Amino acid sequence: MYHRMEKPNEASYDDSDIYSRYYVPGSVTRAKQEELGSPSAVLESRRAHAIKQRQHKALASAHHRRIVGEAICRLPQPRVERIRRDPWKIYTPHCTVLHRCADDTGCCPSERQTCAPKRTKTVDLYFFVSTQASFCSLFLLRRQQIILI
Repeated sequence: MYHRMEKPNEASYDDSDIYSRYYVPGSVTRAKQEELGSPSAVLESRRAHAIKQRQHKALASAHHRRIVGEAICRLPQPRVERIRRDPWKIYTPHCTVLHRCADDTGCCPSERQTCAPKRTKTVDLYFFVSTQASFCSLFLLRRQQIILI
């Protein structure tokens, strides 16, 4: 079960709170100071890094919310399937739409789960079929449509 997370308010972030919980104040290393030029440059670099980390975290959270809302594995998704039964015959239409449950149709809450059908149903689809001799006939093609309920 997923809990809806509230979007953090950008105004609630304190830009002066730029330190890790493990940071010991006053422990700016000589190498950082030499690389950046001054203690204030080190602090500004750390502040910019903290802001960037917050932005990345917000983007990752937004992406997670979108996947939970849109890509959750719960309903069969339409998939286009090309009809290639006999290379000497021409099927019209040359493809059809079937609703499927598969790993590419939904995202399960856990990586240990997979999106798969609970049951399947055979549907009858009709196509026009012509051959090299240019005659046309009506053809019933049985395709299995996967249903998840």
